[in-house]
Amino acid sequence: MAALCVMVPLCAASPDPDRDFSGIWVLDRAAGDYRQISPPEETLAITQNDRAIGCAAGQAQRIFPLDGGESKYRVHGERWSSATKWEGSALLINTLVMGARDYTIMDRWRLSADHRSLSVTRQVIRGSEQAEGVLVYRRR
Repeated sequence: MAALCVMVPLCAASPDPDRDFSGIWVLDRAAGDYRQISPPEETLAITQNDRAIGCAAGQAQRIFPLDGGESKYRVHGERWSSATKWEGSALLINTLVMGARDYTIMDRWRLSADHRSLSVTRQVIRGSEQAEGVLVYRRR
C-alpha cells in the first residue's frame, strides 16, 4: 500500500505547534506495531501551512487540504480520494481507494508532547475485514 502522503510551499502562516507535522520523519520499527497492515514507508517528508499538508513518501506525493476539501489522485492504477479533519490536535485522514478491490484507509496523526515523534494510527477496511496498526516516526 502506498503511503498517504507533495511538497506545499510554506508561504502562509505557520500552523499551531501541536498541529505542525512538518519535517523529515523516520520510521521507528521498534516502537510501532504494523504487522496487520502493509509495510509503511521508511521516511516521510512533510511540509505544512495553514491551508494544506504535503507529504512525500518514497515515490508517492500527496497534498491534503486542511479546509475540509478533498484530494484525488492515482496510485498504481487505483483512484484514491482523501478528506481530512481536525480532532483537537490530531489530524484524521480518511481515504477511499477504488480499484480491483475497494477499501478504506483511516489514519489518525498525532504528535508527542515534545513534538519529536509522530504516531499514525491506521485502520484498513476491506469488506468485512479490518486491519489495524500503529506507525511511529521520529523527527530527523
